[in-house]
Formats: sequence, C-alpha cells, structure tokens
Amino acid sequence: MKNDRVILVKNKIAACPSFIFLGLNFSGSEYRQGTSLLGESFVLNFSNNKMRSVQVIFHPRSDNKDYFLINILNQNNNEAFNIEDWQKKHGLEEKPDPFRLINYSGAFEERLDSFVSYLNDFFCDERIVSILQGYSWEAVAFDWAGMR
Repeated sequence: MKNDRVILVKNKIAACPSFIFLGLNFSGSEYRQGTSLLGESFVLNFSNNKMRSVQVIFHPRSDNKDYFLINILNQNNNEAFNIEDWQKKHGLEEKPDPFRLINYSGAFEERLDSFVSYLNDFFCDERIVSILQGYSWEAVAFDWAGMR
C-alpha cells in the first residue's frame, strides 16, 4: 500500500507541467528509515541539464497526515534550500500548510492532485524558474525550527 502511494507520488510529480517545462526528469529515489523525530521517508530526485535538481521528500503517515519537504539543489556549488524557507524569506508563507496533504479534501489521490497543482503553481514563479534554469541562485537560511 505504502509503495503504491510512493509510485503514485513519483508519477504525478513527474507529470507536473512545470517540471516538464523546466526539464526536471526523475533521476532516482532513496528510502530513508525513520527517526524518532521525522519517521520514514522516500526521497524522489528530479534533475535537469542546468545543474539544478529538486528533491521531493515524501513522509507517508498511517494516520493520513502525509507531508512533503521539497529542496532545490545547485549542483555547481553543492548548496540547497527548502522551498518553505524560501517562501518565508519572501513573505509567501501560506496557511493552512500546503505541504501537508491533510489540508486538502478527498481521498489520497485527490489530495495529491491538489498538492501537485499547488506545486505546479509554485514552480511557475519567475524567480524559481530563473533558479532552476541556472540563471540565478539564492542563499536561503535553513529554519531548524528548534531542532538544533
């Protein structure tokens, strides 16, 4: 069941129009065993030929509280930032949290479709497009949220 959801996540994100436009192709995945803080996760990597990649980290939960962490990586300088931190930096935080599927209505696939639609809109932002096309880069501080 969980693996079916991971495959569905990969396929839906790979078909996201902004990912296709930006040349972000699926380039591999990794399973991360859970910790007491985060629980298990599945890392899905999407890369383009501009030395940029997007890391989609899916945290499935048995209580339907699945959520995502998404990082943008610069392979030229080995820097990365989390898109929620980028949104905070630019005053674009949204409530309820769009990275938690429980904040969308419907069954899992319907909630996932709504999230992918949100993600598509985010990746159409001209500042993000510039970053992913390799024209610019932004230093964004990581918000440890009290974990340090």
